[in-house]
Amino acid sequence: MAQPIKDDQRRKAQGRVFALTLHDVQALDTVVVGILPLFSNFAKTLFDSESTHFFISTRYAKLCDKKPGLMDYDLSVAIPMGDSLVCNFMLKSCVIQIENREMLADLILMDMYDYDVILRMDWLATYHASVDCFRKEVVFQPIGEPEFQFKGSRIHALPRVISALRAQRLLRKGCQGLTRDIYR
Repeated sequence: MAQPIKDDQRRKAQGRVFALTLHDVQALDTVVVGILPLFSNFAKTLFDSESTHFFISTRYAKLCDKKPGLMDYDLSVAIPMGDSLVCNFMLKSCVIQIENREMLADLILMDMYDYDVILRMDWLATYHASVDCFRKEVVFQPIGEPEFQFKGSRIHALPRVISALRAQRLLRKGCQGLTRDIYR
C-alpha cells in the first residue's frame, strides 16, 4: 500500500532496498533468496543484507488475517530503479518461521511483484544470524539455543503459473498464447 503523501504534518523517514526484482537479485551477491512459510502460505523471501526495513508485498499481505495499521510516519523508500515509493501501512508482529522456530517481524506494505517478503539485516542480527552469500544460506545462532539455518535457493526465477480458466479468459480478451495439442 504505497500511498502519495497527503498530510504535510506527518513525520517522514528514509529507507531503501537494494533488490526488488529478479533482475536486481541476479546483479547482487549480498542477498539470499528462498521460500518461507508465512500466514499459512509460502512466501518468496529475500534476505537483503542492505535493506533498511522489512517489507511485504501488498498482494501477499491480503493472505493475512491481520489488518494493516497506519504507521506514525511516511517512509520514502529508495528502490533500485532510482525512484522512491512512499509506504505508510504496516502489519505488526508477523510470525516468520524458519526450521520450526518462530520469530517476529513488523512488515511494511510495499508494491512489489517478484518477492513476497524482504527481511533486513538488523532483524537477522537480533537473532545472531550471519548471511553466507556464497553458500546462499543464513545461519542463526540465538544465545542459549541450538544453531539452525535457512538454506536459500540458487534458482532465482520461479515459474509463473496461471490456471487454465485464467488462460482461457485472457485468450478470449485477445491475448496471444501458445497451445500444444496433446491429443494427436
